[in-house]
Order: sequence, then structure tokens, then C-alpha cells
Amino acid sequence: MAEKKIVEEAPEDMAGVTKTPAGSHLFMTNPDCNKLPEKTAQVFHHIVDKLLYYPSEHDKTYKLQ
Repeated sequence: MAEKKIVEEAPEDMAGVTKTPAGSHLFMTNPDCNKLPEKTAQVFHHIVDKLLYYPSEHDKTYKLQ
């Protein structure tokens, strides 16, 4: 499955479990936090983009059949 491949491509240190994809802290930021290295940030955003895009394309496939 495509979603399994996306998760497998993620670096091993990007792992965790959550009960919900959003929390009350979603838009709270810490201006003093350490930023991700540029390469890691690009990989993270690439994975998120794929995961956000996949469901919409997956739904279209089933609707056309």
C-alpha cells in the first residue's frame, strides 16, 4: 500500500503514537525552540504533503470505479 511506503520512508527518529491528529496546542509556538535542520525539515514537509494528498487521490480512484 502506498501509505505504508510513505511511513517506511520516514526517518526512524520521526516515530510516535497519538490518539488524535490535532491537539489544543496545535497553533501554539515556542519562538525559542531549536529549529529542525533544513534537510530534516524538507523531509518532514515532503512526508506531510504526501499524506495530505494521498487520501484525496485515493477517494477519486474508488469513486471512478
